[in-house]
Amino acid sequence: MIQGNLYDEFRIKDVETSKDSFPDCSECAAKGLPDDCCFYYEYPTESSPTGVPNVIYVEGDLSFSGNIGTDPLRTVGGFFVVVGDVLPVPTGEDEMDSTLRGNGSIEGCIYSLGEFTINGGAALGININGGVWSEADVTLNGNANVTYNGVYMEAIQDIKAPDGTSPVPPRMVSWREKLD
Repeated sequence: MIQGNLYDEFRIKDVETSKDSFPDCSECAAKGLPDDCCFYYEYPTESSPTGVPNVIYVEGDLSFSGNIGTDPLRTVGGFFVVVGDVLPVPTGEDEMDSTLRGNGSIEGCIYSLGEFTINGGAALGININGGVWSEADVTLNGNANVTYNGVYMEAIQDIKAPDGTSPVPPRMVSWREKLD
């Protein structure tokens, strides 16, 4: 909430109609920062080497369709915490569900309290540079790639509470890869 990244049903509707957006990388070059600056709320400095990630809290499901972001690279960024599922757009999509739009990239990580499924992705696909984890199954089908980014994971681990105290850091307790 302090970062202004709470996406409730009303704000999600604005994202879907392009009246609002998730933190987007189109402003990075104008600020003289690297293309991944949209992952950060506070970019790394000498005194804060891991920086502070944008924490995007999505109430409801996060669905993938269309195009992500507004910049030519179609990139959004941050640490997405999704209360629902991350799914391909379901038939009869619920108005409360968040929609990231089809081609593009996410500079950051997505944590879902439910399932995580991507089916397809257009010609350029949906790419996630950071990491993905969920309370349920993770399924990537079609043209979707997830690349682990340790720098982003360290920034997430170093998130401080608003009063400056350190909470119990998040940690990965298991990893499973599906072998065909």
